[in-house]
Amino acid sequence: MQVVHDELPERYRIVAVLGAGLGLRQGEIMGRSPDDIDFLGERVRVVRQVKGGKTRTVPLPGTVAAETSAHMAAFPAQRVALPWRETDGASVTVSPLVTTALGTPCNRRHINVPYWKPALVKAGSYRSRSPAGGTTRRARTGRTPYGTSTPACSSTPASRSRPSRST
Repeated sequence: MQVVHDELPERYRIVAVLGAGLGLRQGEIMGRSPDDIDFLGERVRVVRQVKGGKTRTVPLPGTVAAETSAHMAAFPAQRVALPWRETDGASVTVSPLVTTALGTPCNRRHINVPYWKPALVKAGSYRSRSPAGGTTRRARTGRTPYGTSTPACSSTPASRSRPSRST
């Protein structure tokens, strides 16, 4: 996981930290705000995500708290109003923890292809093409078809992933 973290631009390293350190999914990471983090209580409230409406609270390890604090100092959150649950729904004003270089909210399209997948390839956790020439997808087990584990914050949702088929 450290290789993936180090290969990401500094702005997006927090995605690897929150995924591996808190077990958050990508949509939950993109919905995080500094307001959701209780540093003294050592917990993070997962109350907003790009899709879905489930809420939960997860423990905040000291290493994740330290990296999150450093990220917040380097990339201060800016308040934005967005519809969180439905595209045409009511807007909610939040300060996303992960933003683009322009300070706008981030989604998987901003990270996956240009940064996340190349970092996974460099770490040996993802191959963009299978030996047979088709694209690979990780199995529901969290293992790639090549037997290597994928990081906790995978770009392929488990509900859509399927093991690759050999012919």
